[in-house]
Amino acid sequence: MALIILLIMPGCLRKEAPLERQVFSLVEKNYLAADVLGHQLANHDLGKRPVLAASFVSLDDLDLSSPLGRVLPHQIASRLVSCYGLNFIDIRTGKSSLRMDMEQGELILSRDPELLSRDVQAYAVLTGTYSVVYNQVYVNARIIRSMDHSVLASFDYILPYNRLALDPGGSPDQAGPGGGSDFEPNVLAGF
Repeated sequence: MALIILLIMPGCLRKEAPLERQVFSLVEKNYLAADVLGHQLANHDLGKRPVLAASFVSLDDLDLSSPLGRVLPHQIASRLVSCYGLNFIDIRTGKSSLRMDMEQGELILSRDPELLSRDVQAYAVLTGTYSVVYNQVYVNARIIRSMDHSVLASFDYILPYNRLALDPGGSPDQAGPGGGSDFEPNVLAGF
């Protein structure tokens, strides 16, 4: 399947180094996942319908994410936007969330429930799970249609295990399982 994608999207794919010089790249693995998802989505007319990216979660505890779980959807969404024209929306830019900070600069992204909009119009959601088995991280990325929960595209891949990348407390804004917030946005599927 990767060969088919190479032929279809030559402008979006990079030329790879010979095998003996290849080094693991999280971005490249996630871009490959995005290319497979993008190819599968060609069968579905998403047009400019909004898609939401959600953190990937542990398969063993669907309320638990990690630094890896937060990075995966951003890299995949970035590729889907730039190479496949998908229209991703970011719920972290809510109502009046632009803030000025003398030390940090102009900030617009937030996880503060008071600044975020509770209702989100999304036709589909990019989400996924990960699980550690035999010292490797097995990832399932999928795009799910909001109105009927149908899986429009799905791809499984393996990443090398890194304990720190999977530590739920790996970010100062994370208060352990559950994230320390009871804010739950509503994904509206009126499309």
